Amino acid sequence: MVWDEAGRSRHRPALGPSQLPPSGRLVGRRRVLAQLELATEDLRRGVSAGVLALDGLAGVGKTALAVSWAHHIREDFPDGTLFYDLRGWAPTVDPIAPFEVLEAFLRDLGVGPADLPSTLDRRTALLRTRLAGTRTLLVLDNAFSTEQVRPLLPGTAGCLVIVTSRRRLSGLAMREGARLVGVEPFTCDEAVSLLRETLGEERVDRELHAAGRITTLCAYLPLAIRVAAERVAAHPHLSLDRLADDLSAMDKRLDALSSEDETVRAVFSWSYRALTDGAAKLFRLLGLHTGAAFGPHVAAALSGVPVDEAGRSLDELVSVRLIEQVAHDRYTRHDLLNAYSVERLLQDEPGPDRESATRR
Repeated sequence: MVWDEAGRSRHRPALGPSQLPPSGRLVGRRRVLAQLELATEDLRRGVSAGVLALDGLAGVGKTALAVSWAHHIREDFPDGTLFYDLRGWAPTVDPIAPFEVLEAFLRDLGVGPADLPSTLDRRTALLRTRLAGTRTLLVLDNAFSTEQVRPLLPGTAGCLVIVTSRRRLSGLAMREGARLVGVEPFTCDEAVSLLRETLGEERVDRELHAAGRITTLCAYLPLAIRVAAERVAAHPHLSLDRLADDLSAMDKRLDALSSEDETVRAVFSWSYRALTDGAAKLFRLLGLHTGAAFGPHVAAALSGVPVDEAGRSLDELVSVRLIEQVAHDRYTRHDLLNAYSVERLLQDEPGPDRESATRR
């Protein structure tokens, strides 16, 4: 399925701000769109502002999905749409403080500089006062934590907030009744559809086996598939089969998935830099593990720490989607993250520490 919001029809002009970024063509996502439809309908019947929180690993397409869905429902919010990138995982700056976001929102809603409160609590109260009785849509992209989001939430029914984060914001579900929606990598068919959208059906269907290899080696991650497709599009004589061969080399894969504008390596690095020292060390040392899955005892042996400490590091890696928990005490990660952990291992972990980990 390809969903094109650009051709949506004549909608009522918003009375207030209209800040949504442009929305491109959304490929696939039938299952998660159905989840968003049901969750949005349930939230509309609530007595307080609805919160829809999308979470997923880096590069999975959370922002594209959130913006596309916001465009899809914007006619239901005639009092305006507010958008802010909270920069929870930006490479060079700290996450944006709620105090700063509230200043921007209040100014956008007509509050003059002299009337801006000087404390966080009063700014939150004023935002809720301004939004009370309105039907306003807020999109908070790239949130770092529940604490960053909570002061930005309206207080009464009629408004809807869509949040995206690499973390699962369980705190919003427990206290604010947020609906949590996990965004997973593409299915195989969706991944090939994205290649067709970029390169054309004829070219992809002519090398369909190679297209399947590319999507598999990209771990069905939309960002990685898009970068791979753009590389082929920029080099018309590069066959899909040759690109698949390039991607097959684990030590060259992240280089092959780099473009002038964005790289898979970069978005992974933003999550890696947010880790504590112990979790970052474990992530690196997991590059030595050749099995498909692992548990706390393997993690403890690699790190040289007690099992309970290794378990806490595993929980931290799960929280930022650098590994996935597939069962009780069982974890795995996809090939692209494995390639990144090997890269970090070779660059950041001292040789003696690597040797000690292999002997434990």
